[in-house]
Amino acid sequence: MKSLILSALVFLLIQKNIFQVVLSGIDQENLFLSYQNLNFRQVVIAQGDELQLEIERYDFDWFLLENPLLVNQNALQNAPLSLQNLFRTLVAGEKTERGFFRKVLTFLKEQISYAQDDQPQDLLSVLERKTASCVGYCNLTAALLELINIKARGVSGFYLENSSAEPEAIPHRWLEIELRNSKKFFFDPQTQDFSFTYLLLNQIYKTEEVKKFRIIKVQIKRKVFA
Repeated sequence: MKSLILSALVFLLIQKNIFQVVLSGIDQENLFLSYQNLNFRQVVIAQGDELQLEIERYDFDWFLLENPLLVNQNALQNAPLSLQNLFRTLVAGEKTERGFFRKVLTFLKEQISYAQDDQPQDLLSVLERKTASCVGYCNLTAALLELINIKARGVSGFYLENSSAEPEAIPHRWLEIELRNSKKFFFDPQTQDFSFTYLLLNQIYKTEEVKKFRIIKVQIKRKVFA
């Protein structure tokens, strides 16, 4: 109980990152929507011909995954054999969701290489090739989490690449993970993180359907909860 209370206090005192971006050239209705979950908040503000996104990203401790590990036996029995074998290797000796999830991340980091190509991104193809795009990372991670009764859905949007003077919005996919208490948070299994440089797209759109827009202003602030 003491460790849980301490973790909760850490959660209240962690850093909140605030990121503001102004976009122009958007002529698709409701391309970005306001949204909030445990570690992310996006507020959309229309400013004439421009669109301002204010994004808050919250760090939090992995105590949220300290529940006892419960195997979804029905899902496991119906899973492809290669996924079953991988799951049994990763789950061996683990008692909590957190321990299993950390093993999943270690496997992705050590065994799967990033490759942005036109290869199939279903979990079986990813396991066979040992390469994946952001979509493949999400598909495999979501399938493994389902085997311990954790839901995860793929989420589309953009990642801001700051390698040039003018940041570029790169189409990207990450996960929204739903805990047993119905709380949800974002996580990117490709980067094994979730920064405040993500723009959440209205999920009725696909990234390839989005017309090119310009990023005309970026402002980054940081705060710490009192």
